[in-house]
Amino acid sequence: MSRVSINKEEIEWNPLSLGADNFGRVFCNGGKIYRALTVEGAKRYHDFVSSDLLMNLINLKYIPNTVVSELHIPGFELVLEHERVDPFIMPYEWTFTMFQDAALFMLEFNVFLRQYGYQTMDGHPYNIVFKGCTPVFIDLGSIVPILQKTKWQGLDEFKCSMINYIDIWANSGSFFIQSFLNNVMNTMSEVDYLKFRSIYSVGSMSKKTSTIVSFLKKKSVRLLKRENKVEMKGTLNLEEIKEYVKSFTRNEKTTLWNNYHQEYITDLEILKTPRFSRIIEIVDHLEDAETLIDLGANMGVVSRLILTNTHITHCVCADYDEDAVDKLYMSIKGSVLGSKISPMHLNFVYSNNPLGRESTMPYANGRCKSDIVMALAVTHHLLLSQNVNIDYLFEVIAKYANKYVLIEFMPLGLWYSGCVKVDVPAWYTLEWFRESFCSKFVFLSEDVLEENRILFTGKLN
Repeated sequence: MSRVSINKEEIEWNPLSLGADNFGRVFCNGGKIYRALTVEGAKRYHDFVSSDLLMNLINLKYIPNTVVSELHIPGFELVLEHERVDPFIMPYEWTFTMFQDAALFMLEFNVFLRQYGYQTMDGHPYNIVFKGCTPVFIDLGSIVPILQKTKWQGLDEFKCSMINYIDIWANSGSFFIQSFLNNVMNTMSEVDYLKFRSIYSVGSMSKKTSTIVSFLKKKSVRLLKRENKVEMKGTLNLEEIKEYVKSFTRNEKTTLWNNYHQEYITDLEILKTPRFSRIIEIVDHLEDAETLIDLGANMGVVSRLILTNTHITHCVCADYDEDAVDKLYMSIKGSVLGSKISPMHLNFVYSNNPLGRESTMPYANGRCKSDIVMALAVTHHLLLSQNVNIDYLFEVIAKYANKYVLIEFMPLGLWYSGCVKVDVPAWYTLEWFRESFCSKFVFLSEDVLEENRILFTGKLN
């Protein structure tokens, strides 16, 4: 294989890949994902290959496809090219069940690695990404030989950054947990965990399964508290921990919109209304588009119909209602649609990315940018209930688009069929919306879909 040299100073290194594991560093070049390996990293990689571990990890889809690249970087022994997983949905954008499934995957992954004498040195969720609705592990550098067979090296971190979160999340909801997750590599100490759990373990919540602390005691694991940290010693069966993680069920809540799409979903199909049919027709005519992001997707009914009736190959279904997104995820994981839809818990107007952290945690509009952005039956809530400026709203929506936008206007405001019509402000008119839309996008069409739904289709300037 002929080698192509790259100057190390010209490389855009991934800011989260610091090379601390002595394996290598990740970088992007020409839209592709590479990992430059150190001498130690190259040796470990060749050990993976010779033991058939790498081949089996790829064949079982535990990791993205990985091959040796023709690139050469001075100071590094070898360069690998990894299959790119898009979009990159961050752990703080997962739902409860997605997070729980990621934890189960981490344990399953380590059970498999142990057959070859390996384990992951890390236990945090940021080494896992969802390819559609399937979790995959993306950090080869975290795979290390087992030196102490009585303990998984990543167990302490797994407990503090995944199990503790699941327990609290099951009782308190996502907002509390996201405040931890949106700080990369943040863990919940045992002291904080017990404190927060005592706040939420009230009433019926306290009757659920035993806490991780009592569970570990039952499994003869000794807890040593040192400087407010909990260290776990002893033999621990990963299969038993999997059963423990499975035991958590989320404290179900009824939200205003979590059943919004339920009437269109049957055991056999998604019901297609005239409105849905017209949206499908419009999308299908945008022939140079392949991907779509549905902002305010709820349970993803329209996206599911688009994927089964058009040439679109992938949809991101984003919504602020975690329960609706969780229902979507649970209903499609393991199915064909589960490989074509990326569920995402997101407030697309007010990003949950920490301020000043874009360099290490890129905004959703960069990670999930799609050929088409669709915002159906959502603008009236933002404009009328949250007083979002229309120009700002269109700017935000445009950042998610590569080519086209489909945005619904609700001329009757917050009115819906069957209720008494509500007053709308004098400025809230079709002409006002149209003028703002045309000032931001190249106008393509305007379709009256229903009494209170007018769809505007446009193209980026």
